[in-house]
Amino acid sequence: MQNFVAPLASVALNAQGAIFFENSATAGNNLVTYTMNPGVPGTSAAAYAEFFNSATAGSANFVNNGGSSANASGGLSFFANTTSAGSATFNNNGITASGAFSAGGTQFTASSVGGTATFNNNGAAVGGGGGGGALNFGGTTDAQHATINNNPGLVSGACI
Repeated sequence: MQNFVAPLASVALNAQGAIFFENSATAGNNLVTYTMNPGVPGTSAAAYAEFFNSATAGSANFVNNGGSSANASGGLSFFANTTSAGSATFNNNGITASGAFSAGGTQFTASSVGGTATFNNNGAAVGGGGGGGALNFGGTTDAQHATINNNPGLVSGACI
């Protein structure tokens, strides 16, 4: 098993953790897990994975964690330019702190597709703020045969 963790954003360096997949790259098989962590207090930037130019997520696992402090953004997986989520599994987790800016999420744009991937959009652990895990297909994208599970929040008043 392999685990890759994109680091938290750094206020001091004005930087965020990122993992890039370009051209015909693949993220690997189901024994590989990538974790995109939320931003830290003082910055809304969060870790992210980007897929460009025919890259695919393969059958890997992705964890996009929601904001865990006030004004913090959640981790993100982003697909653009004819990329595919393949048969990967994405866990888009809700916020874990009241006042967090956004949940973890996956976004598709510019002719990217969902393939046969599984997306688990998990509700927030607290009420208020950026809510539950997010999945967005915009523009000329296609969910294809993806499985999308929207799970409820963990406490009363929490959002999906």
